[in-house]
Amino acid sequence: MGLAGIAPAVAAAVAFGVQYVPVKRYKIYDGTTFQWFMCSGILFVGLAAALLGGDLQRGVPPLVVFGGALWALSNFAVLPLVKLLGIGLGFSLYHFQNMIVGYLVGRNGFFGVPSLEPAFEGSLYLCDIGCVLILLSFFALLLVEGGGKTQEKPETTGNPPPATVHGRSQDHVDSYAEVVAADRTLLETSGFSAFALEELDDEPGQASPPDAELDFERPRVESSPAKRPMKNFVLGVLLAIVAGCLAGVQSIPATLYNIEHPDYPSTAVVFPQCVGVWFASTAIYLLYSGVARLRRKPVLHSVIRPAFISGCIWSVGFLFMIKGIHQLGFAVGYTLDAVGPILVASILSICWFKEISGRKQLLIYWSAEAVQLLGVILITVFSKQ
Repeated sequence: MGLAGIAPAVAAAVAFGVQYVPVKRYKIYDGTTFQWFMCSGILFVGLAAALLGGDLQRGVPPLVVFGGALWALSNFAVLPLVKLLGIGLGFSLYHFQNMIVGYLVGRNGFFGVPSLEPAFEGSLYLCDIGCVLILLSFFALLLVEGGGKTQEKPETTGNPPPATVHGRSQDHVDSYAEVVAADRTLLETSGFSAFALEELDDEPGQASPPDAELDFERPRVESSPAKRPMKNFVLGVLLAIVAGCLAGVQSIPATLYNIEHPDYPSTAVVFPQCVGVWFASTAIYLLYSGVARLRRKPVLHSVIRPAFISGCIWSVGFLFMIKGIHQLGFAVGYTLDAVGPILVASILSICWFKEISGRKQLLIYWSAEAVQLLGVILITVFSKQ
């Protein structure tokens, strides 16, 4: 128990922060097929963990499966809200809601989760200040704009296989203009969103050559939410609230199951959670592709192996996150793994992909991250572990 739980929480943050690196240079199209390939990887690792840990004999608790389904629904809801609100506002609202819901659940002991205990009388107010600081840092990140180099991409001589629509070449597709997805950089990725990925202007399904100079400039929203139709803005805000709430509560069933079964290892919930993710993801794909078929709309297939690997990394992250929550409590453990991946992705974004440059942009960005770190420290230090 205690601060020893920080190690698995940090490991989870790293896994969530790097999980989309394998698919960063590939197109994901509208994300429907991508999320199914990714969730198949999630189930694969979940089953492997259950076999190695001997957890299959403990059954598949329906409530934990339900928690996995909540994550899959939240994961899928991110795409339309980004289209409606834009990347900056959409992701900020989503992370804001996710963070505040997760903290409040653990802070007040909602849904039967043990409430956060103070390290000393009145220390929980310092924890609350830490939460506020983290939330304010999300808004500060809205001021950051990408400043990567932009050059023309060199022509490639290879002939990679074209994207397919249910096994057919995209050449047979008459129109794909209706399937629109904004460019997204690694900066916006975290462990709770499958669509925070960048799309490049290469041929569909083609990976960018390693020696190509990629355009990582942060996309600008064409119009502010205020200039968009009010119904789109309202719908986007509602989606952000719903998706953030689902993400904030998806770990509750697994946490409660571990509390009710103290003699079981905390990782016993990994496989049931992954089953719920996969079933909900499959239902989403079948429903989406079925409706698209009836409407004679294309459903383009994204790359398989990179998406599958991303799902495998997510499962590893979830395994460590559950360990961290089990040792630190829900409020602290979940907060660390809601904020930590953003920091990890930020380091990759700046140091590896060079997506942010310029003294002013870097100053704003690292100031916001410093505020986040201060908030996490306040929550961790001034709560009883």
